[in-house]
Parts: sequence; structure tokens; C-alpha cells
Amino acid sequence: GVNFNSFTGANLPAVAEGWKEQKGAVPSGNASEWVSCNATQSTAFGSTTAMVNFIVADKKEWIVGPPVTADANTFLKFKTAVTTHNQATNYASGMGVDDSLNVMVSNNCGPNWSRVAAYTKSSGLNNQLAQQSIDLSSYAGQSILVAFFATEG
Repeated sequence: GVNFNSFTGANLPAVAEGWKEQKGAVPSGNASEWVSCNATQSTAFGSTTAMVNFIVADKKEWIVGPPVTADANTFLKFKTAVTTHNQATNYASGMGVDDSLNVMVSNNCGPNWSRVAAYTKSSGLNNQLAQQSIDLSSYAGQSILVAFFATEG
């Protein structure tokens, strides 16, 4: 698995070989507004995580993984939480109605993406890391890219 403990918000390819940060409706470039959580959050979570601040409208921020060949037992496992910006406290109103964290899959090296999971205000995420598991067995036998796509506004 990918460990974000050394992630600074600008070094993802060095921390996790083949992973990259991108922006846009379709991922492009080599940077995004994904950053490393601060020391208060790292202490509360017990690890360093990647995060996006949903306060500014019109964000389209990607973390894209390297190609993998899926099989009948392929699952993506990760943890999610929502906090007040740069705090470990519960964000009282949760995500905004126009905020979303999407798990995306491309089976054609990136021109086209399908949403396989979405986390929104109605998902009820709180300030404790919650384990998520996405079944990718429907892509068995295919080379796929998996991405986290954060949108605001």
C-alpha cells in the first residue's frame, strides 16, 4: 500500500512511485492542491494523510495512481475523515453540499474516467479515519488507473 507519512504536498512521485498529482475536469499537469495534513491532524489520526481544503470554489484536484492489472480479488482500501481546516476537531456541518471526494477508474490510460465511489455531505464522514473498501473486480483482466478526485463548487 501507499504510505503518506513522508508526503509534503509536492513530492508524491518520490513518496509513492508512479503516483502523481494533477488538476482539471480531466487530470492534467503535475501539481494539485492536495497537501499533507498538519502536525495536529497527524497526531490525532496516528499517521500523515493527504488532504484538500474544500473552502475555495471550483477545485478539481486529482491524485492518480500507476497502472495496475485488476483481478477478481482487487480492492482499493483507504481511510477518510472530514475535519475543520488544519484542525483535528469535527467539522460541525461536514462537507458542503457542493463538495465531493470521488474514487475514479480509467481503463484507457486516462482519457475517460468512471466514478466507482463518491463521498459527499450525505456520506456522514466525521473527524475519525474510517476504513473504506472499493471492489474493483469488475475490471478483472484490465489495466486500470485509480484516482482520488476532490471537487468543490
